[in-house]
Amino acid sequence: MTARAGRVAIAGSLAVLAGGCLPLPNDRVLTIGAATSLRESATEIAAAFEQETGETVRLTFAASGTLRRQIERDAPIDIFLSADSRAIDALDPAEIDPKSRLIFARNCLVVAVPSDPSAEPRLLRDLVELAEFDRIAIGNPDTVPAGRYARVALESAGIYDRLEADGKLVFGEHVRQVLTYAERGEVDAALVYDTDVRSTAEATIAYRVPNAMTPPIVYEMAAITPTAADDRAQSFVDFILSDRAREIFQARGFRRADIEPNCGNRAVQPTH
Repeated sequence: MTARAGRVAIAGSLAVLAGGCLPLPNDRVLTIGAATSLRESATEIAAAFEQETGETVRLTFAASGTLRRQIERDAPIDIFLSADSRAIDALDPAEIDPKSRLIFARNCLVVAVPSDPSAEPRLLRDLVELAEFDRIAIGNPDTVPAGRYARVALESAGIYDRLEADGKLVFGEHVRQVLTYAERGEVDAALVYDTDVRSTAEATIAYRVPNAMTPPIVYEMAAITPTAADDRAQSFVDFILSDRAREIFQARGFRRADIEPNCGNRAVQPTH
């Protein structure tokens, strides 16, 4: 069975993630697998791309680690928009077009609290030193890049092991689930992306994690073979790097790809 045939064979298993039926083998549909934190921006960019090119785009959202595993199992994903580099690093190099592998945006990690919090941390150590913080949500570090960044930040503060030993950590399967816990008041704090909190009025940023406490938070893309050789894939890669897409990312709070942002700064930072 070829890679493309294998992808078609399991189309039914991905229909729920894609929000509808996946394309038949002869359909000219470009399927984009995007990190959950890109939901609003990727949806807007896909619509703009369709309007400009006349192509049809189908989006499927999940944690980057989950999407990586689906690609490894020959899921019908043509372009991978990952919330980190590691998910793409883990793929077989033969599965991706190296020319299409590019960083297209950056983000920052923050501590979000419910809109009516009992307390707000001024430092990460407050999450263990203040009694009000009993439940802390992060993404599953094995599959969710935001969870991996959160774990590194908590380790940098010297509190991850204590939070884990005290049973205070609540793990989400993607970053938006983590944010939802804070929105509903089911946790006292959640470590998520800056851009995620911008999408809700039910949570607020209490602390911005400085750059030194996490690896660079980058979003990277890659075209997946055999579609990588298709002109549609290159057109979408080019569009992601266009001024129009950059404007969309900026409006959603993402930072420009070529400059590391000052994540500890409370000021809104432009992306260009």
